[in-house]
Amino acid sequence: EVAKVENPVEQKQTTVKTTPTPKTKSYQQVFTFSGNGNKKSEPFTVTGSRFKIKYDCAGEPDFTLCQAFVYKVGSSLPEVIMNSTNPVKDETIVYGSGEYYIEANTIGTYTMIVEDYR
Repeated sequence: EVAKVENPVEQKQTTVKTTPTPKTKSYQQVFTFSGNGNKKSEPFTVTGSRFKIKYDCAGEPDFTLCQAFVYKVGSSLPEVIMNSTNPVKDETIVYGSGEYYIEANTIGTYTMIVEDYR
């Protein structure tokens, strides 16, 4: 008589804990401000630790003034965005989160785009 030998298949379970991959932060557009002359923007909110303001000021043929400042709501201390007597197109970084607004003083047209780093 032949004896049957059962060979049970050995099963192993391995639990792998996965840590969620942190989302890569990038600049996200949150606000646009454009016009001509002396204007204050509506407030905008930044949730990241910093934000970028891209600006483009075209000026006028006879004279150009491109000035703009960003203020934290409730503060009277501005940060300069642009200050030029020539047409200018550039960007700047502002550090801090919260509610801000822009004050523009230009002779000529301008556009500013605010991008939150989040």
